[in-house]
Amino acid sequence: MTTVTQLLQQLPDLSDEQLKQAYFNRAQGTKLLVQMLPLVAQESLALRLVKLALEVDWKLAAKLAGAVQVQFQQQAVSLIAELKITLPLKNRLLGMTGSDSAIPQLLQSLSINGDARSRRTAARALVKIGSDAAVSLLLRSLASRFYDIQGWAAWSLSQIGSETTVRELRKALNSNQSSVRNWAVWALGEMNSDAAFAGLLEAVEHPDFEVRWRAVAGLGKNRRQDVVPKLLQALEDRNNEVRAKAASALGEIGAEVSVSKLVNAVLNDRDEYVSSKAIDSLVKIGGFRAESGVMEALRHSNRYIRFRAVSALKSLRGEAALAGILEALQDEDYMVRGKAADELGWLGNNGAIAGLLKALDDPEYYVRWRVAAALGLLGGEGAVAGLVSALDDERSTVRQRAAKSLGEIGSKAALSALRQAASHKHNNVRAWASVALQKIETEAVINTNSNIPNKAGLPNISIVSQLEASEKLRDPRTGRLIKSIISIGTPGTSAPLGFERVPNRLRLEFDDIEEPHDDPESKLPPVEDIYKAIEFAPSVAKHKGTLLVHCQAGISRSSAIALTVLATLLGPGKEEQAMAYVMEARPIATPNLWIVELADEALGRDGKLVDAAQLYQDFVSPGHVF
Repeated sequence: MTTVTQLLQQLPDLSDEQLKQAYFNRAQGTKLLVQMLPLVAQESLALRLVKLALEVDWKLAAKLAGAVQVQFQQQAVSLIAELKITLPLKNRLLGMTGSDSAIPQLLQSLSINGDARSRRTAARALVKIGSDAAVSLLLRSLASRFYDIQGWAAWSLSQIGSETTVRELRKALNSNQSSVRNWAVWALGEMNSDAAFAGLLEAVEHPDFEVRWRAVAGLGKNRRQDVVPKLLQALEDRNNEVRAKAASALGEIGAEVSVSKLVNAVLNDRDEYVSSKAIDSLVKIGGFRAESGVMEALRHSNRYIRFRAVSALKSLRGEAALAGILEALQDEDYMVRGKAADELGWLGNNGAIAGLLKALDDPEYYVRWRVAAALGLLGGEGAVAGLVSALDDERSTVRQRAAKSLGEIGSKAALSALRQAASHKHNNVRAWASVALQKIETEAVINTNSNIPNKAGLPNISIVSQLEASEKLRDPRTGRLIKSIISIGTPGTSAPLGFERVPNRLRLEFDDIEEPHDDPESKLPPVEDIYKAIEFAPSVAKHKGTLLVHCQAGISRSSAIALTVLATLLGPGKEEQAMAYVMEARPIATPNLWIVELADEALGRDGKLVDAAQLYQDFVSPGHVF
């Protein structure tokens, strides 16, 4: 076997074809080239190897360009920069060089206003380089007048996370430019190092409240118990945003010692935003005292806080939660009563039916409509009887909702009621009953065929919103067919009811954003979650049945993750086919392109998956003429 020293000696005498055959087309050979290049002292020989690699494999050429001696790298990297290819692909190749000589070109891409894809790929490439030179120039971009450029610069710095980066970001906390201070503290909050943590602790005392609240939120993301005293102090801050973020952070950490202070914030803080965040944190912490605090909020003078308390009780479940929400059905404010009816439906406890039946006589039709919807979720003979009476409600919207709920229940008693309603005295009730019956018949046909794999051998896929997911999981006709589920939600939110009953399941939590936001509570989809989806894909094929993928609206995050799963199962070269399946399952889908880019790189698709998603988005953009 040829050694590095032997290859170095033979190099001047080897022809281009000999090099290609012996080294460029073999894994061991390319490894040898990368090891040898730092020893090649003649620029023409070093550049010759990079040029030859460009004829064989652009990725290999990029690696070789970064392996040549430092004094040759500018010329070698320029060979990559001069390629007539798309800018995102060029950025990826420049990142693979790992060379400081690629930084100016990447910073130019980062600064192109309006080209989001180029900025995203440039940011990731700069992270791969990760040198002090990259940090220095990224710090300059942190002062850009464009928010998104600042965001990607801050994100890149947070991912590099070197000692130099932390030191310079801590200095930037004292910048005379407020946006630089904001992004600097945000970046520190994204890191997981003691030095960054120390910077956040200092920033909690900063005179600028914008810096303080971001520092507090960053501390919450670290989830370290030793910051609780500092957060309790921040809970008394003069600024409401700082107090609200402190309340949220205490919930993220699960600090039981903070319960009494959080209850006090719920009941006595002068800002309802702070009180609502404290309610959320009490639910996360749990325990008798925390639950009691939420129950006390049901009697708050502020209707918004009572509304938020009702919503929070659903997450607590249990008899105390049920009793509290039933109590809220008697609230003086009709919006609170309507929210109580909503939550009783999603709580899934049949003990709520008696209270809901009484609420069918509520003076506000809005509440009666919500009650009819809740009864449809709960089902049972009592619910059917109540809905039959609601078919005679004075408001047509309530009558319509009652008919729809009977269809959702779909039991023999409900079907019988709908058939009788087909001859109801109200024309609209007759029409809605017919629609509900037709929907049941259509779903029966669909469900009969739902376990039959499609032509590609893929499982059936359903991409839906959180609300639609809950309905499908709760409905026995559709729920029994769902064998796999990927539930995607905003951090801190709950999976839909019925999630735990699906045998093969995955829960992911991140926000629906494609670029960094300077609020530490906004979470950009992380690459770790993309790998989870990729690793989950084979189990979907094994379980067969229907794969349900949902996010809040069923448009962006869910379609991007579904695309990732389908691309994994179909394999390389079928990216457009995977995108076609997504659009067939959810015609209104608009995949989150940051997720798609991460998946593309993780799967090694060289931009093909991104191109498939981008091509569709360009086609359906408002400016397209059909």
